[in-house]
Amino acid sequence: MHNVGVKQLAGYLRHLPARGWSPVVLSRDWSEGPAAEDARWGLAYVDEAPGVPVATAPRAEPRGALLSLHDRLGRATAPGAHPAGRMLATPVRKALSAAWPLFGRYPDDLVGWIDGAVEAGARAVREHGAEAILSSCPPEVNHRVAGRLARRTGLPWVALFGDLYNFYVGPGDWHGTAHRRALATALHRRWLAPASRALAVSPRMARLVEELYGVPGEVVVVGYDEEDFAQAPPPRDDGRLRLAHVGSLYPGDQRPEMLFDALDRLLAARPGAADDLEVALVGSRCEDRLRALVAGRPCARVCDVRPRVSPGEAVRLQRASDALLLFNLTSQRRRGTLSYPSKLWEYLAAGRPVLAFPADGDFVDDVLRDTGGGVTVDGAAELAEVLAGWHAAWKAGRGIPYAPRPERIAGYSRRRQAERIAAALDGAR
Repeated sequence: MHNVGVKQLAGYLRHLPARGWSPVVLSRDWSEGPAAEDARWGLAYVDEAPGVPVATAPRAEPRGALLSLHDRLGRATAPGAHPAGRMLATPVRKALSAAWPLFGRYPDDLVGWIDGAVEAGARAVREHGAEAILSSCPPEVNHRVAGRLARRTGLPWVALFGDLYNFYVGPGDWHGTAHRRALATALHRRWLAPASRALAVSPRMARLVEELYGVPGEVVVVGYDEEDFAQAPPPRDDGRLRLAHVGSLYPGDQRPEMLFDALDRLLAARPGAADDLEVALVGSRCEDRLRALVAGRPCARVCDVRPRVSPGEAVRLQRASDALLLFNLTSQRRRGTLSYPSKLWEYLAAGRPVLAFPADGDFVDDVLRDTGGGVTVDGAAELAEVLAGWHAAWKAGRGIPYAPRPERIAGYSRRRQAERIAAALDGAR
């Protein structure tokens, strides 16, 4: 892994020994630095769990005669290639593409790591006397390695899904055709057959894994590290009502224009709010897109679009805000919450009211209601109404309405989620 998932997994590893499990990590060899596709995103995270042994295997480029032929045919059919060559190569490439998961870069471009990782993993099992295997997706190749290790060693295997990615098969998936969906499902079933159980970050994801692949599923969320929130919140005396969103945004799915519409409505109803309201949008990874969406709007006066910050600074910004904005994913909303912004857990730990939109009608709504951590709204008009009420309460010195249940929020700490992982490992053994 090369992204923020590293921090999440390291947090689990620090807590597993208290529940009787001593982790050994099997990872890619990163001694030569990140690969081009990793450096492109600028997402190099390093974290350590002291005393945890790490076994590594190098990543190689995917190889094979069929893959090489497919790549050559791809170049022959690319725009600008010779017309006669394109005409001859196109039907052959289409025929070959029909079976691409069987030989290509599937489920992802890291398949060249699999063979070496299985060998390194088998050595680690022998050296450390491992009793179970835990793998995390994404990337998807981790589950392929774990499945082969489970077959080779006979050890029980628990598959942890932080997201499904290519393991999702259904409406709106990346497979595109009924034929590819059927082929992908068959491959996934074979790969996941040795798994004793699956852990997933939402109830719907757990159900879907069980329905598609026959692996019993239960919920384990990313959680928050209690250590990150041990200090008192930073002081503020700037006299402004600050709303913040900290983390990645996907405008086509998470609909930031709903916030901008609501802010425009708020400023039309309460023009004075422009003088004491700040909306910070930090680390979206689509800063130019957000600036273009807000340009020329009344709310441009109060919106502050900022680049990505370190994890520590992200926590500080959350705790220095008056309320936190959560943009729910919308593409799968009608079928239940398959995925959602994992910042939810840090937001709860930050001790600031969360305003989530649009309402997902499922997991996020349930969590906020259960923890008292915030509210959800389902449209720009409703969002503007809540913001106006919050601004009026803040202006009157009453503060934003907030009645958290700390004991319920504590259940989503990374330590408590590591306990759930340990229980799954206990049950699989």
